Amino acid sequence: MIINNEVQLVINTPTRKGPMTDEGKIRATTVMHNVPLIATVTGARAVVQAIQALRAGDWSVKSLQEYHSLP
Repeated sequence: MIINNEVQLVINTPTRKGPMTDEGKIRATTVMHNVPLIATVTGARAVVQAIQALRAGDWSVKSLQEYHSLP
């Protein structure tokens, strides 16, 4: 499906390491076909929140300093 451009995003949280694992093959294929890849549960949560905000129209950009400003 990745090769046939039927996938727009892959969430692949690996349990093993190495290029011959299923996870490694999926990761390599996504990179070769320019498909965004998320490899952690934390990253997946962040992407879901971003997609929800985008769909709700509640999307804004702030600098890092605005998020962590000192009083």
